[in-house]
Amino acid sequence: MTIAYYLGGRVVFGPSTVWVEPVIRDWSDFSLRFDPKNPWWQHTLQYLEKAVALSRGRFLVCLPDFGDALTTLALLRGTENLLMDLMDNRSAVLRARDQFLELWPEFHRACWDIYRRHLPGDNSWLLWAPGRTYACQSDFSAMISPELFRELVVPEIEFLGGYLDYIVWHLDGPEMIKHLDILLDLPQIKAIQWVHGSGHPSVSNWLPLLKRIQAKGKSLVLSCTYGAEEKDILVRELDPVGLYISY
Repeated sequence: MTIAYYLGGRVVFGPSTVWVEPVIRDWSDFSLRFDPKNPWWQHTLQYLEKAVALSRGRFLVCLPDFGDALTTLALLRGTENLLMDLMDNRSAVLRARDQFLELWPEFHRACWDIYRRHLPGDNSWLLWAPGRTYACQSDFSAMISPELFRELVVPEIEFLGGYLDYIVWHLDGPEMIKHLDILLDLPQIKAIQWVHGSGHPSVSNWLPLLKRIQAKGKSLVLSCTYGAEEKDILVRELDPVGLYISY
């Protein structure tokens, strides 16, 4: 969720992870502003330039994990605070979301311009496409209802669909299944990446869900963590058209 860094979030590094300390104390005196001289943004551009130059067309280079509006706002505001804001001050959250969406294409476009000087098309999480693509997600939405998802997240998907040519939706864990019917009806989404989540049955145990996704004409992106045997189950049970399996 690197946009949180670019917008002034205080980045804290741990031994094996990184997080952002909240900086939004009061919505009344805060708006999302981007400083092009932000050091994290400058590092991003420099490292991306070096990586794509080194590739010389031999391998793909991923663009940053920019993130989505609500999850980024949760980092900048604090998750508990943002959840309360949705009940007590939703208009402020909606304004911040819209400010975020105005900035998002600028970040992607700047990075994509570097990428395409050396490499064709675009890719997100090593999923290649001939045009602009991104694996969109909303981790925060695990904590909200489908009704709020329609109000808060669907407009973001529709907006990004006007900029991106190919959207993959990262459906991260069983907590997200409540939003699946909404996602499957959105024409902007071309594929669903299903992640079963830590502590839950592996990907081959979700065949009815996966077939439901395919029945709506969406491509499937799966990660097979139990080797060739599980891969064989997926290949046997699922439609091969639009099926991507990594293992």
